[in-house]
Formats: sequence, C-alpha cells, structure tokens
Amino acid sequence: MLVQHRWLAAVFAVTTALACNSPTGCGGFQSLPPGTYQGPKLDSAGALRVSAHGFETLSASTDLLELLAPGGTLNSSVSCKTQSVLGADFAVGDQGSAACADSSCGRGDGVCTSVDVPQPISIAVSGLRLTSVSPDLIEAQLTATIQSGLIIIASESKNSVLCAFSGQVRCSLDFDSTRKTPATNLMTVQLKLAIRNGLLSLELADLKGLKACGTSGASSPPACIDPSDMVIAQVTGGCNVCGTLNSAVIKQLLIDELSKSMKANLTKSLDSTTCQPCDPNAAVCPTNAACKVIDAAADAGRCIETAGGLCSPRFLGLEGRADLSGALGSFGVTGGGLEMSLALGGSAVSGPTGASIGMRGGLKEVAIAPCVKALDPITRANLPLPNFELDAPGPYDVAFSLSEQLVSEAMFHAQQSGALCLELGTATVAALESAALETFLPSLKAFTHGANVPLRVVIRPVNPPTAVFGQGTLDAMGKPLDPLIRLNWPGVEIDIYAQLEERLVRLFTIAADLELPMGLDLGTCSTVRPVIGDLKNAVKKVEVKNSELLTEDLGIISTLVPTLLGLAEPSLAKGLPDFQLPSLGGSLPLQLKLLRARGVGQISGSSQYQHLGIYASLVSADGGCQ
Repeated sequence: MLVQHRWLAAVFAVTTALACNSPTGCGGFQSLPPGTYQGPKLDSAGALRVSAHGFETLSASTDLLELLAPGGTLNSSVSCKTQSVLGADFAVGDQGSAACADSSCGRGDGVCTSVDVPQPISIAVSGLRLTSVSPDLIEAQLTATIQSGLIIIASESKNSVLCAFSGQVRCSLDFDSTRKTPATNLMTVQLKLAIRNGLLSLELADLKGLKACGTSGASSPPACIDPSDMVIAQVTGGCNVCGTLNSAVIKQLLIDELSKSMKANLTKSLDSTTCQPCDPNAAVCPTNAACKVIDAAADAGRCIETAGGLCSPRFLGLEGRADLSGALGSFGVTGGGLEMSLALGGSAVSGPTGASIGMRGGLKEVAIAPCVKALDPITRANLPLPNFELDAPGPYDVAFSLSEQLVSEAMFHAQQSGALCLELGTATVAALESAALETFLPSLKAFTHGANVPLRVVIRPVNPPTAVFGQGTLDAMGKPLDPLIRLNWPGVEIDIYAQLEERLVRLFTIAADLELPMGLDLGTCSTVRPVIGDLKNAVKKVEVKNSELLTEDLGIISTLVPTLLGLAEPSLAKGLPDFQLPSLGGSLPLQLKLLRARGVGQISGSSQYQHLGIYASLVSADGGCQ
C-alpha cells in the first residue's frame, strides 16, 4: 500500500519550524564557497520546543488538515505482490493493465508483472491528532474511512490444489470500513526523533491500527482492521473456492500483508522527505555518504551513507556567510565576514508536555582582521536541553532558544573578524565635536584655537565580549530593566581623536571594561527589535593613557566616558535594526505570534540563565496577528 507522503512532509515540517531546508543561501546569507560549513560546532547551540498545547493547536488547524489531506482525501494504492496462502502462491493486487477486464490483459492471470497497475485505495481523513510520547516519539493519529475497491487475488497455478487441480483461484477482495460500526479507522504513525551524524533524523518507528481486530497485539476498534469490513468474492473464470477464502484466518493473513506493505512504503516516503538531497553531477554530501539516485521520477538523488545504506539526514536550518560590514559600515567596519551553521540536531527528547529538539551549530571568521590580535579558539562545554516548561510565561505553542555558548562564540569570532573594530565620527554621531568636551578639558582649546572641530572615536576590541543572560524584563519605556543580554567586554581601548589642521590627532586613550545591557522588544507578531539599555553605568575599571597633549588630571578625563557613551547611544541603537524571525518550515499555513523573550535555565545560585528563550503562539497566517 503506497500512501502519498504529503502528510509525512507536513508532520516533518511541524518539527522543523525554524528550518529553511537548504544548506546554502538561506535566511539572507550568501552561499559558502566550499559548499558546506567546515568550522567547529556545538551540540547545544540552541533548541526548538513544541509544547503539548502547540500540538493541540496544530491538531485543531483545519488548514493543516487540508495540507495533510487535500480535499480530505489521501490517495493510496496496493501494488501487485506474490504471497503464500495455505501453501499456495497467490498474486495479490493482480489488476492487469489500465481498464483491464480479464486475463488477456493480465487481470487475474496469477503473476505480478509490470503491466499490473496499482489498485487505488481511498482514505478519507476526517481528523488529525498530534502528540508527543516519551522518550523520543511524535505520534500522528488519523481518523479515516478506508475503501479499497476490488483487489484481485489469483493463484499462480491454473490447476490449484484448492480447486481440486481443476482450475484457478480467482477472487476479489473488497475492504470498506463503513460496512460495520464504527465506520472509521484510527491509524497512528509513530515517528522517532533520532540523531544521526549530529543531525535530526525522523524515522518510522511503528504504524499502529492495521492489525486485524481480535488478534494478538491488536487494539480495540476503531484502532484495528475489522475482518467483517472485508468481503472476498469469486471472479469470473475462477473455481468456486472464494467462500472458503472468506474465513477470518485468510482475511487476517491478507490484512497483515497490507500492513507490511504500507509500512514499507511509508518508510520509503519518509526517506524521500527526510533524506539530504543531492545532485549526482555536483553532489554535496557528508564524507561518509555518496549521492545516489533512488527514484529518478521522484528526485535527483539522495545522500546515502556508505556504511549501512541509511540516508543522511536532511540539513534543516541555515548555513552561509554573512558580511557584517554591510550592517555596520556606518560604524567604520570594513571586515566582519562570518561563516555560520545552525541546524536541528545534537539531541532530542519528547514526553507528555511536548517535544524539544536541539540545534547544532557554530561560527568562524572568514579571516582574522588586522585590527585585532589572533586568539586561540575557546573550548566550550555543551549544555543540556533547556527546560522551557519551567520558565514559561504562560500557555505557549512553540519556543526557541540560543545558548550562552553560541552567543559568546559568535562574539569571539565577530571580534576576530574585525566586526567590533568600530569608528564613530560626526557622520554617524553629529554631536561628536570638540565643544562637547571643552567644559571638562579646557586645554583642548589650545589645539583647536577656539574652533569647534570634529572628533573621532575609535574602538579597539583587545578582547572578545562574552554574553550573560538575565530575565529580560523591560521598563515602561521599553528599556532593559533586567537585561536579557549583558555583554561583558573586558579591556576595550577607546581612542579619541580630534581633527586638527586637516589631520587626526589622538587626544587620549581610555581602557575600560564594558558591560553593555541589551533587550529584545517583541512586536505584534514575529518582529524583534533589539534595544540598548542605559550606558551610563556600563563602564568599569577606567584607565586613561596617551594623554600627554592635555594638561588635565587623568581622573577628570575618565569622567568623560559616560558623556561619550551618552552621545553615541542613540546612534548605536539605530544601528541595531528590527528583524523578523524565520517563518515555519515547509508549507504550514501558520505564523508565529511572539509572546515573551526571557532567560531560560537559571544557573543555580545566581540570577543568570544558560539560554536565551523566545516563546510564541501559532496563529493563522491569514491575519492571525491582528
């Protein structure tokens, strides 16, 4: 029995809500020259969570049911297959060629050949229920009416022992779930959240509801196939033995065969959805896999592991190269090339409260910038999956998180790439002029001759920042109260230059430790606006150097830091543009409605958290956020 894998793809899409299903050129990133990301990765870069409430929301979506079964129908089929019944070989599904009526065109001739067309099976789906089951399963339960039409069964022998050696067995089997009460069947597909090669792999664990009712291991109706719904009748040209084959034992054997066939074809359909695609002429597969064409009519090739023959899991995430100089060009950044990878994988767990899938990812700089010193990469320990339920702000459908390790890793490679080598001038901050400092530095007038000259601030990131996560609360003005992110930036050196006689002259250098508070202000749907907190208390351990041109006391110069940060704060805030969270993967007719951004997974004995989490509801894509 072959079932269209549209619904498998949709269930797959539910578990990959952040995925763009492309290893390159996704989410605004440029494609990587090598084809795939080659840098180090963390198994705990982030996580995706679908709560029990989220599964209920998905199950109640009529749009999702339409996506799974267009028009409420799944088109299935039974292909001809030889099996042994009562010691004799039979061709089950011996339909012959299209519109065939007798054995002259293969119908009921007792052999399975290429002319035998599959027999269509009608599965009218009226309900869907998605749940998660411990420790690693997602269940999709379908309420359906099944009607097979006439499936032809014929013996291979033209003088079958069942016909007393005087003829051929030729019967028809017709299954219709509406014959007896209940009129519907419940079929439950169990998908295993497996991790292979570090990536998420959805595998068919079991297909329930297809055992004959009353047999060992069968559930109660409607979660079983009722033999009373099956009728076996004689076909013209066959001996009068079909009444004997109408027994419950024969029906059970046929039901078991249909169940095996359906499981095999569902596995094939799932593989076509979850395997990493490739191009045989330019394959991009993992080193332990090769590109093979499994079904030329269905795809251009899949990555198949050389050991074991399993398909390589599809890359579900984003991967590419980002040029930060475009976004930070107004701050004088000319480098800032980063390569990154983030995909579902690393770990997965499910249970009555929902399912969580980890994200595996990493970053690296394209080149180390000349404005920084090359540093050795930092080894970061992996974290367990966050407990989203413990820190949930209330009912939610889905949640996402990024780990402190990944954000700190991003800051490290951003610093090495030169993205944090910033310059601010009057073109960026109009108030950066000498008049803003002359009240504190009267000796500055001796160099400017009383003129108001432009200043330039050059930030030299001697060390990379690290990230600390908090609760993420905002005040009434939308400013961070308990910052969601606090960037700790030790040993930053800030050079202050003045434009004197057509050249820049360094007035002094401030070395300081910075603590930059940041938050996320969530829009009405999926818009996220980064906000910067009050910078007046962001400077620690101030040291003034290279101030020989000025006569003022060093302590007076150090008090200028809040003034300089206050001048730069509005421009820094404008340099952090709003962004949209990615839409749901696949073709789900749903969108995210953001609820809360906050720290998740509090570190014992502190007010800090291991993860940055965002909680959201699932609403209709057609005006659901209004």
